[in-house]
Amino acid sequence: MHAPVAYAVEQHLELLRGLATDGDAPPTPSTWDTERPSDAVDADALLRSFGSWPLVLLAAGVDTDEPVQPRRFPRPGTRTTSHDVEQRRHKVAELRNQDLTYAQIADRLGVARSTVHRDLADPDREVARAARARRTATCPGCGGPMSPSEGGDGPDACWDCALELRRGAARLRVVVEMGRWFEEQGRPPTVGDWREAAGAWPAPSAVQRLFGSWSHGLVASGFPPRKRGRPRLQRD
Repeated sequence: MHAPVAYAVEQHLELLRGLATDGDAPPTPSTWDTERPSDAVDADALLRSFGSWPLVLLAAGVDTDEPVQPRRFPRPGTRTTSHDVEQRRHKVAELRNQDLTYAQIADRLGVARSTVHRDLADPDREVARAARARRTATCPGCGGPMSPSEGGDGPDACWDCALELRRGAARLRVVVEMGRWFEEQGRPPTVGDWREAAGAWPAPSAVQRLFGSWSHGLVASGFPPRKRGRPRLQRD
């Protein structure tokens, strides 16, 4: 039986933290390849999983002078446009001038009473922006602003860096598990192999979603890409 996947991924990050503690500077890819155990993935595999070495270090909780440059991802949920907000504020002020109460305005517009209060007390949002600036932390990865709602139970990073870290950890899991399959079976896994062993290994659909295709997942794990009509190729 192979070790739990979560432990295997975390073990790599723990080794990186150990190297950072023992050295005078954050570990580099060459340092990792020199010091890592033989059964740990190499620096190239970590880079293929996370996309950049600063993200690898951030995942391990190691400080780095080189900032992360994450992709920008859309936030979940539906956001109102600035035009919608301006129209609502204008309507709130108009109804208030008609002597409607906050509750009546909220009921009329289908918004919370607190929204009505904010629209009247701080229509330009200057007070809110100043308060947010005082509460905003700095992301340890990219150095950008991190709102109080970010971090929480997840990685202590901004939305974009945190998502990159989760995707990187998921890709590293696939890399580790493909290596384990090779050690147990003597060949790289196929889509059919992992589909038949559902639950014991990452789902093929997850591999394809994370890497773009099963073949790209094989390459990221150190195997040549599969080609139709040819025998299975062994790992480098």
